Amino acid sequence: MRKMEKRAEEVVLKIVNHDAWIECNKRAYLKWGHYPETDGKLDPQNIKRAIVIDPKGERMAIVGTDKDATSKGGLFLEFNAEEPYLVGAEYDRGIYSVTEDGKWVFGEKKFVANMGYKIEESRWLIGFAKAYVAREETKPALARFEFEIVPDAIKQFKAGDKIRILLLFRGKAVEGKVKVRSGEEIKEFSVKDSVEIELSKGVNVISSRYEDETPIPGVCDKRNLASTLTVIAEG
Repeated sequence: MRKMEKRAEEVVLKIVNHDAWIECNKRAYLKWGHYPETDGKLDPQNIKRAIVIDPKGERMAIVGTDKDATSKGGLFLEFNAEEPYLVGAEYDRGIYSVTEDGKWVFGEKKFVANMGYKIEESRWLIGFAKAYVAREETKPALARFEFEIVPDAIKQFKAGDKIRILLLFRGKAVEGKVKVRSGEEIKEFSVKDSVEIELSKGVNVISSRYEDETPIPGVCDKRNLASTLTVIAEG
């Protein structure tokens, strides 16, 4: 049984091996892959909502593509906002059932089982991405995503500045691991209550994953949640 669970885990990890992240530099871009490398574009049909939150409140952002966004390797997010603001996106990649013979089949657990497949495990893949823009140091707004990386403060960061982050699942702090990808290196941290991260010059993509082990009968055994926070530090 443990070997089957391990194999299912390995297959799912291959499926969830990419992240979405948002870069804000005069314009906001939603990218997909492993920073700094993009791998195509996130399917816009997977995006459940894109939001912007500023002092006036929360509203929807527009997702689209054009020559500029394509040249940047992503989709654009368009909105009107006053600083400080948060821009975020929630996406749903669907439910995958891993079969005993190593297939991964798109569809809810009951549907796949009724088609004659022997299922090891079914997982629902959900993701969140966000970034902040602020000149003066201030307390960040929450996107209120189900799984969210939250900094202690936002401002116009510089290389070498430190930022403390915590992980929230349904509004409560949880333990986990984070990766920080920059143009210089990849760093990994364990988060208990919180962890302090030193920022590198340029784009820093902070990512984390959370496994919700509560089964949804007939739908999935577990849900894999991924979240990113992008922080840009000036040189």
